[in-house]
Amino acid sequence: MTRRSHKRIASYAAATLVATLAQAATIPEPRPVDSVLMIKPELIMRADLARASQFAALVDDERFERLGVRPEQTMVDRRTGRLATLYPATPLLPGRGVGNNLSWAAGAPQSAVALEQAAGAAFRAYVVEHAADLGVAIDELAWPGKVAALDDDLVNIHIPRVVAGIAVRHSNLSASIRHGNLILLGTDNWGDFDGNAIATLTMDEARESLKRYVGDGRYGAGIRQPWLEFVPVTTDDGSAITYRLAWVLLNDLQQPGGRFEALVDAGNGELLSLQDDLHYGETARRVQGGVYPVSNDQTPPDGVEQAGWPMPFAQVTSGGSTFVTDVGGNTPSCLDGEVTTVLSGPYVDMADVCGAESLASSDDEIDWLSGPTPAATDCTTPGVGGPGNTKASRTGFHELNMLKAMARSQLPSNNWLHQQLTANMNIVNTCNAFWNGTSVNFYRAGGGCRNTGEQAAIFDHEWGHGMDNNDAVPSVSSPGEGVADTYSTLRLNDSCIGRGFRVASNCGGYGDPCLD
Repeated sequence: MTRRSHKRIASYAAATLVATLAQAATIPEPRPVDSVLMIKPELIMRADLARASQFAALVDDERFERLGVRPEQTMVDRRTGRLATLYPATPLLPGRGVGNNLSWAAGAPQSAVALEQAAGAAFRAYVVEHAADLGVAIDELAWPGKVAALDDDLVNIHIPRVVAGIAVRHSNLSASIRHGNLILLGTDNWGDFDGNAIATLTMDEARESLKRYVGDGRYGAGIRQPWLEFVPVTTDDGSAITYRLAWVLLNDLQQPGGRFEALVDAGNGELLSLQDDLHYGETARRVQGGVYPVSNDQTPPDGVEQAGWPMPFAQVTSGGSTFVTDVGGNTPSCLDGEVTTVLSGPYVDMADVCGAESLASSDDEIDWLSGPTPAATDCTTPGVGGPGNTKASRTGFHELNMLKAMARSQLPSNNWLHQQLTANMNIVNTCNAFWNGTSVNFYRAGGGCRNTGEQAAIFDHEWGHGMDNNDAVPSVSSPGEGVADTYSTLRLNDSCIGRGFRVASNCGGYGDPCLD
């Protein structure tokens, strides 16, 4: 072989080696963040509640008497076998609640903090007494939890669950005290522990597990030191809840300002989920409009139209796809560009005699607006959304949807509550409203009466006839008006029903009129 041949081979080998080294040093492009986000299906919790009265073995259970509740009003979590939602009326603090004869030994609390402390102590004593009936262990409750006095008569309590000093995700005990009485009590995802979960994976090994999944090009800086949590998971058939011990890691995934949460099984290193942990204010758009909260009698604050109230469960169309807003009027995801909405959805459809309604908007707040003047009524509109964008249709859409949502929380298996209810607005007549067996119907102003489709209590009353007509006994009760009034009173917490129905006089009230 000649010297020139040796040089040629050496040059080729050197060039090949350099190319190989360069190729080996190339870092693969990191995957987009969206492609690495995931969650195991068994981590998605779906409530499976049923009334205790549906279980023959529970009907005569003595626990209900001890807890002061009834089986037909108590929800059981099928996945855990525990009582999940209870509606007692047990006096815990002095107040105006039914059957409450308690009194303050050293005077009523003079601050919200003092009230919260008293409520927390009273609730803890109640739970200690009834722990066995509720199926909870006192040493698994992270006392004092969160106690919040919203006003002098309402206190909400939230007690997280811990096991062996480790928090249990999405598992807690919650309660509400109203007028001194415990009126709501619930357990969330409160299943049994088998005691076998042990952290065999170290914190650093959990980090390595996440790094292997996302790759070196995506793995970023940790935001805080990882910690352990028990994570509820459903069994394969969804019939029960078990728990997996997991390391919780927060990492920016090399995104400026990013905050992503990873759950890594502390036993075998499996990645259970990787989710964006930021809460974006701009992800959803909001459908809203002007609404009369209670009456249209122009008496502040609840008798005048208020702007910016949510349009719950409204149909929104974007890019050929249809979405439904949540109870707060928010779209389920970020929708770009122009969207179109109507005052109709899966639960309520407004049929306004004044005409059809439809609103297109590119704004973040898709606003049906308020009436042009306080006294405007009947077919007067704000000038957008079509002739059906009346005060009556906006107010009715909000009120009827909110009322039906409350009813579904109490009667989740009632088919009528899941069907679309038609509300006929601005019918050319005066001084009345009615339920006709399939729809609710409301009249215009005139004859000494205001528009009945602009008054929450009248919506609630006519809907109450429908509920009466579609409950466990599918016929209108006698007296049906009393049942309808009861629903209105429960919704608005006001026994003066239909305030402002008449313009210049009060109803006779059968000898007991609402003079104010």
